[in-house]
Amino acid sequence: MKALCVIYRTDRIGDFICSIPAIYAVREKLPNHHIVLVVSPLVYSLASLLPCVDECRVYDSSDALPFTDVDYAILLNKQDDIFYKAVEGVSIQHRYGMWRQRSFFDRIRTFSFKERTETQKMLDYIKGIRSTSSINIESSFLPEQPIPYSIEKKDMVQDILQPFLERGKKIIVLSPIKEGSSKVIADSFYPTILQTIHARFPHVAIIVVVSEFDREKGEGIMRSLPTELERCLLFVNTSDLSTLVALIDACDIFIGSSSGPTHIAGLLNKKIIACYPYNKGHSPARWGVPGGGDKVRYILSEKRIDELPMTHPKRFGETHLEELCSYIREFCTNG
Repeated sequence: MKALCVIYRTDRIGDFICSIPAIYAVREKLPNHHIVLVVSPLVYSLASLLPCVDECRVYDSSDALPFTDVDYAILLNKQDDIFYKAVEGVSIQHRYGMWRQRSFFDRIRTFSFKERTETQKMLDYIKGIRSTSSINIESSFLPEQPIPYSIEKKDMVQDILQPFLERGKKIIVLSPIKEGSSKVIADSFYPTILQTIHARFPHVAIIVVVSEFDREKGEGIMRSLPTELERCLLFVNTSDLSTLVALIDACDIFIGSSSGPTHIAGLLNKKIIACYPYNKGHSPARWGVPGGGDKVRYILSEKRIDELPMTHPKRFGETHLEELCSYIREFCTNG
């Protein structure tokens, strides 16, 4: 029986996506281990498709690990209490983790690295795993399709986009920034964004994508348009995350926030316009798009949009919209 490695990443979608390069790096460091990935229900549909893991489990707060002997136990998120509970009574040879109970771990992940994004920090963290592998994780080891999806998902997305593709339109996918700490665009401003893009770029089609949970918000944005836009449609994802991955993979330009869909676009090597809050907690220096490199353009605006007047220079408004359009023009011009 192969030696066992258990990886825990049981928090939100964006955090999990930023961890995917580190999960692939674990496989490179431990090529002969049986790797079990424990995740939240939110990301199971994606995590279970990763070719670098042998087994994927959904975290349950009442569950302990069904193993008695683990070679490597790796915690990639800061919810360490669930990790301690899960590994109670389990014999673990090597523990890699972070935060409070430092004496429990062989190596601690901290935030002391300067000028490193969360994705880069996790890769630095995996470097410390002691193994027989000589892999250099600074080099590119991700597969061409790091987040896989089925041919059925691809065909479904192609059916949605076909009317635009037949007319030679470039596809822009826009993911409205949801409520929360990364929200920088007021809901009432999205119709202005859509109208402006539609008017200035006749060679593009815009797909506004929301989850079933945000259906009302998406439908509200479309209803607020003064006239129906021929090359703009709302896509409500009633399926799992792999459908969203297939849609993003089919687009030419992605517009989003510091969120899971934007990080997905980064790992898929898409051209991205990322609208981030103007603060340290959500800055590109910390939560920069993984894998995006020179294909990402950041627009920084004030986080507390509802507390600012419409004319405030840090509120996402006309000035930021002009910047967004300049990036669309750049990406379209450069192919």
